[in-house]
Amino acid sequence: MKQYDVFISYNSQYKPWIEVLAYNLKAQHLNVFLDDWEFIPGRHVLDEMSRGLENSSHGILLATPEAVQSGWVKQEYYKMQEMQNKGSFHVIPIVLGKEIPQMPFLSSIKCIDFRDHDRYSQSFHTLICALKSHAPGPPQNFKGELKIPDPIPDQSYK
Repeated sequence: MKQYDVFISYNSQYKPWIEVLAYNLKAQHLNVFLDDWEFIPGRHVLDEMSRGLENSSHGILLATPEAVQSGWVKQEYYKMQEMQNKGSFHVIPIVLGKEIPQMPFLSSIKCIDFRDHDRYSQSFHTLICALKSHAPGPPQNFKGELKIPDPIPDQSYK
């Protein structure tokens, strides 16, 4: 059994939003690998990333235009794809920001759209269902309080 339910890959520009998402996932009793929470100081970043991915059963890829330009996100994505191809891992892309990035795989895979700030709880429900490998069905109540992150600065939601 894997130590983490989910590894989160993101561009650091979105750190405040991602931290709220990670807290919400933890409130649902999921074990989250978030770099700032899990990287051990003094160790090589690539080794820590590999440790997190190899000990996770799912990967959330925050698909944003900035992620396309990020070397770290690209490395994490390639590792996630390799693991998914082996059948030991599942990548769940989520979209945030004002535009959908130009990532070829996004045209052939169901993404979770977090661009509409007012629909955060519905999108979060869909994410929880994806992490549990089942269809979303109707929205359900969450354990504890669901925090809603602030809108992304300087970006309008659709």
